[in-house]
Amino acid sequence: MPLVPDGLPVSGHATATLNLPQEPSLVDAELDWQENSGN
Repeated sequence: MPLVPDGLPVSGHATATLNLPQEPSLVDAELDWQENSGN
């Protein structure tokens, strides 16, 4: 399941993060940043 819906400009950045080792701290930071950017 993708972390972001299609059409968001941050999708490329999110994909790059997915290529890194999964770390809860990074995922949390990404989700929080996406929410702030979307508002």
